[in-house]
Amino acid sequence: MEKVRIAIIGIGAMGKKYALQIFQNQVDNMELAAIVCRNEPGRNWAREQFDEKVKLFSSSDELFEHTEYFDGVLIVTPHKEHPRLAKEAFSKGIHVFSDKPAGIYTKEVREMNQAAKKAGVAFAMMFHKRTIPIYRYVKEMLEKGELGDLNRVTWVSTKSFRTKKYHQSSAWRSSWKGEGGGLLMNQAQHPLDLWQWFFGMPVNVLGLVDFGKYNDFKVDDNSTLLMEYENGMRGMFISSTGEGTGEERVEIVGTAGRVILEENTLKYWNYTMPMDKFMEINQEQEAQIPYIYKEREFENYANPYIAMLENFAD
Repeated sequence: MEKVRIAIIGIGAMGKKYALQIFQNQVDNMELAAIVCRNEPGRNWAREQFDEKVKLFSSSDELFEHTEYFDGVLIVTPHKEHPRLAKEAFSKGIHVFSDKPAGIYTKEVREMNQAAKKAGVAFAMMFHKRTIPIYRYVKEMLEKGELGDLNRVTWVSTKSFRTKKYHQSSAWRSSWKGEGGGLLMNQAQHPLDLWQWFFGMPVNVLGLVDFGKYNDFKVDDNSTLLMEYENGMRGMFISSTGEGTGEERVEIVGTAGRVILEENTLKYWNYTMPMDKFMEINQEQEAQIPYIYKEREFENYANPYIAMLENFAD
């Protein structure tokens, strides 16, 4: 089988990670064909790591003049450049895999999505948490209606503690001009993607957002989002980059059961009778709904980034 030849645009921390994984044959059916890096230190790093088969370019414009070298691009640049680079690739019939987020302006992202449809090529975003088994299992539960009608969701995502050194690691990080935001544009993108994958889009959102609560910058680093859905379900999403001992905890409550996710553990209270029916027929003033308790520990999973890249190549 022929391998997909990929060109990586941007060799920051994640760009280097992807480049090494692909070059070291960790990604089935994909090979590293080219790298774009605007600074000399990055190009020197690439020369030390890769052989002459990997082409080096100093700009995306130069790369797109040589589309004979590659089949797809992996965009790992600062956020605001994602739509522009993707649209350029689409215009040339090139497949696109972009790191998250899609962009920082809604209008540009919509234009990018339209360009992808028009081009008819593969288009992916790096929301790798969708490959993690425990989340896939919950997605299947929800699709099968195993929790009944959903009433409440509480999602605490506070494991993304970041130091001052992280925020200062690149000039574009943690700024409106460079990153287009902070916590919600960067770290919280992954659990928020899972949220809308599970529950769809809310009809109302109240955002209680702190800007520079833990840091000396102007973007967000702490937030509580309250969401309301057309069917009456309400949810609360809490995220932060300033809590030293954070957690990833999800609680979903429905008329047929309740689920709690903590790390790789899933706890499930499966009601033997729908809650609304039990409330109607039970003759006690205070009663405990009958349920079957199940607990499942999910084992370690394969590298989710590699899984995403392999899916794109396939």
